[in-house]
Amino acid sequence: MRAGGTPALPIPAETKLIASTSLFNFPPTSTVAEIEDAFSQLPETEFKQVAFVILKRLRKAIQLPPLREFSEAQICGWIKEDERDMSALRVEKY
Repeated sequence: MRAGGTPALPIPAETKLIASTSLFNFPPTSTVAEIEDAFSQLPETEFKQVAFVILKRLRKAIQLPPLREFSEAQICGWIKEDERDMSALRVEKY
């Protein structure tokens, strides 16, 4: 528990390792604003390490939709349509 009865947030092992090797000694953080502030003060190398840990956790937590597949004919059709639209805009502009 933190001061004021606020429970401490669990910290992944990777984060504990990063924090223990830090050149800075940050006090425990309890709000998003404090965490963001501490994160912004990290040296670039440690910033990247923490960001990587967060991205790994997000990748596990978020279900991405399946990739959409488009045929070459569909893509060519879209390109031709865009080119027609751009030509029409150029004609209207002058």
